[in-house]
Amino acid sequence: MGLGLFARVALSAGACVSMLQGCDTNVSYLHAAHGAAGHGGGPTIDGSVGGALPDASFAGALAADADTGGFDATSGAAGSNDAGDSGPPVAGSGGATTTPRAEIVSSEGGIIPGSNDYGIDGVWHKFGADPDLIIADFSGNHLCIKGTVKGASNGNFDRYWGGGLQLVLRSGGAAYDATANGMGGIGITVSGNQLPATLRLKFKDVNSNDNYCKDVTPDPVTPENDFTLLVSEAVHNCWLKGGFPIPPSELQNFEIHMAPSDANDINFDFCITKVRVVPATN
Repeated sequence: MGLGLFARVALSAGACVSMLQGCDTNVSYLHAAHGAAGHGGGPTIDGSVGGALPDASFAGALAADADTGGFDATSGAAGSNDAGDSGPPVAGSGGATTTPRAEIVSSEGGIIPGSNDYGIDGVWHKFGADPDLIIADFSGNHLCIKGTVKGASNGNFDRYWGGGLQLVLRSGGAAYDATANGMGGIGITVSGNQLPATLRLKFKDVNSNDNYCKDVTPDPVTPENDFTLLVSEAVHNCWLKGGFPIPPSELQNFEIHMAPSDANDINFDFCITKVRVVPATN
């Protein structure tokens, strides 16, 4: 706990990947009944449903998956008791300017309470149509994932919809209001030995569990790839035409999703070395 925020967040790709030998494999997310044919949607979070928590002190930060009630047993950081949105960061008094803390810092998969000024205090999970094929490492401040998502055999995208990493934005899975918290989007830095050809960055709607997303293309020869998903550019079912934006007061999860587009499997091995808020602009 003595490390500074920067040291806790800035990870090397090699260090992340080497830790995957001890990754947790206890999460068992199954298919949620959302996502259009061709690119299924993944899990939801519902605080009213779920199994036993790995640590009673972390009950406030964990949200049970409505389809499985499962959790990654490595996620054990203390949760927040904040009952509402904190409001956007403001400048200091007397003319002094305070730079809002934008880094989203985690420990053992849980967001460290009070580590950012945008009201994000939830927890990371892995998810997948075949969760046993995905290994996640949330030890320390690691956010690493490796494994395989199966291709959509015979075009069965309802069954083979992929998998990835999911950040529940608010403790307990409550709605996150991006406007009230001054959050314009989320940025990530991706690094690793085996990057998929496409990553789907998504926000989930707390009411409908629908996907609002955009696809990004990592460069496999670049040591670190930086991507952002703005709330304003996340559109409903982005793989289809005519998508509409997500209501900014109805965010629940931010997700990094590997979605098959054909019958070919997707193999991957990478880490998210930085996660940060993109402040809203007027």
